[in-house]
Amino acid sequence: ASAQPRPRVSLDTVGSRRPANFAPNLEGEVVTVEGVVSAKAIAYPLYAHLAIQDESGYGLVLEGTVSQFSPLQPGQRIEARGTVAKRGGLPVLLPTHVAVLATGPAPTAKRVSAPALLSFRYQGLLVTTEGRVIDKGEAPGGEYLLIGDARKPLRLFVPVPRMRIGRASLDRFETGDRVRVTGIAGQYCPFAPYDRYFEVVVADEDELVLVSKRWLVSPEWFAISLAFLVFALGVWWIRERRMAVQRHMVRTFYGLGEELIGFTSPAELLNRLNAVLPGLLRISGAH
Repeated sequence: ASAQPRPRVSLDTVGSRRPANFAPNLEGEVVTVEGVVSAKAIAYPLYAHLAIQDESGYGLVLEGTVSQFSPLQPGQRIEARGTVAKRGGLPVLLPTHVAVLATGPAPTAKRVSAPALLSFRYQGLLVTTEGRVIDKGEAPGGEYLLIGDARKPLRLFVPVPRMRIGRASLDRFETGDRVRVTGIAGQYCPFAPYDRYFEVVVADEDELVLVSKRWLVSPEWFAISLAFLVFALGVWWIRERRMAVQRHMVRTFYGLGEELIGFTSPAELLNRLNAVLPGLLRISGAH
């Protein structure tokens, strides 16, 4: 680790990864960064996280104590100096010095799709996304929902200290519900390589909003049932059309037979047959 701090570096640089195991490139180095506080500090059982972001659209998580971050508010531009480390694979800065440079409007959450958050690009940013709940549960540090693809889900995590005492918390959500979340994009991957287990951490369970309740029938079964119904209707329509043609042909033949009884000359018979049969039987003529 370098003893002297580097000149001010970008948040993108601090968040960059090594190609071998995806650990932070600058892990162990002392750096100085600048950014705008995007949300209130998120308290975990043993530490707290504060997210900052810059104008280029990159973010970084600062790790410290609740008392250290509680004076800082969203919209404040700060300068922080400290050592780059990792927390569950996520690059974090352990600040020894934090100074407020200016105060402005709080950043707005960037809308990102759930699949896009399964990457390093948006880590440390205040984001909003939505998806259907595929599972939920409890972890040592809090509660979570899993949304998106079951093979590569995105975890929505609510740390324990932020849950309100006596509130049902995430029990109000069911598998299949569509939810919207606003929080800090991050990761919790305890073991290398650190390229898995992405998440969005929320400061409060109120940042998880129900968009729509789960389907009574799953979308997959609904799609299969709809396809079968369309197929059955198609087969029925084709059969009815063929039966209608057959009925029309039978009625025409009966009518033609009744007409032919009244004709007295072969020429009249031939004229009538040539008038009816070509269109009915798709022939060129009769003789």
